[in-house]
Amino acid sequence: MARHQIVIILLLILLPAPLLAQSGGWRTVANIAFMNTENLYDTADSPFDGDEEYTPTGAKRWTEERYRQKLHSIARILDDMAADIIGLAEVENEAAVRDLVQTMQEDYNYIHRTTSDRRGIDIALLYRGDRFIPDHIEQLDASSSREVLYVRGRLHGKRIDLLVWHAPSQINEFDSRMEAMQGLYACADSLRKSSQAARVVVMGDLNATPDDEVVRRTFGRRDRWGESDRGWLMPVEGAGSYAFDGRWALYDNIFIDSRLADDDYEIDGGVFVRSYMLEAGNPHANNRAGYPWRTYSGDEYLGGASDHLPVFVNLKSGKLY
Repeated sequence: MARHQIVIILLLILLPAPLLAQSGGWRTVANIAFMNTENLYDTADSPFDGDEEYTPTGAKRWTEERYRQKLHSIARILDDMAADIIGLAEVENEAAVRDLVQTMQEDYNYIHRTTSDRRGIDIALLYRGDRFIPDHIEQLDASSSREVLYVRGRLHGKRIDLLVWHAPSQINEFDSRMEAMQGLYACADSLRKSSQAARVVVMGDLNATPDDEVVRRTFGRRDRWGESDRGWLMPVEGAGSYAFDGRWALYDNIFIDSRLADDDYEIDGGVFVRSYMLEAGNPHANNRAGYPWRTYSGDEYLGGASDHLPVFVNLKSGKLY
């Protein structure tokens, strides 16, 4: 198996574009990313979920102007990443996903699915239609109100099986979080065992780091190379994608089936960050300078894109395509 390289991303330093990096004769042939968009609600009051605070008359005074500003902020990040495939969490509905895609400069198709989450937040997948061709879409149960989006297709002509998920918050009891993570793992493991051709990629806001117990007891304990004892590569490195109370945590992640490395790929990954995504210099930041520039702090409007930074992986090959 080709040993993947680990790229350590320091969150507070502006780095060259990681998704375009080339080294040692290997070149990036595909890239996959994930972002939690932090409550990307439209301004309409939906009769099906509790989004009242995200309306013009709601607690957050969520106006069309603020909505459009958030769309442009997220679109800028996704355009700068320029990944072939991008998983999204915390989108309210298909209308919000469609508005986001139409705001972006880059050309993406999208797949959206409604979850059973009580806040009415969903998951979605954006993809470049000339690079990824989906042939199967399904929602899978993960023992929580947030179902898993499963999309199978061909990325640059090769099969790939994508699972996008948003794990229950850490405010939930450990046992319920453990049950949900086991449900996600069961989905991924079942796909791997169903066919030797399967190449599984798990992405999402896991609300847990790779070293947390809920991950170690499901996807396995990772070694110094980012490979777990259950055949999963964990190439995303960095101080974290989410900050709270002075601490960074790598809650957003992408786990890769080791078979992708067996296919002669070099795999690396990190946290995508640019200075405009952080709260440095924001007069509303207070003690949050250097944190992700979020949209709200409670009901206080800050005007940023999200309280999460996106993560990415690069698939590199020495072969000519």
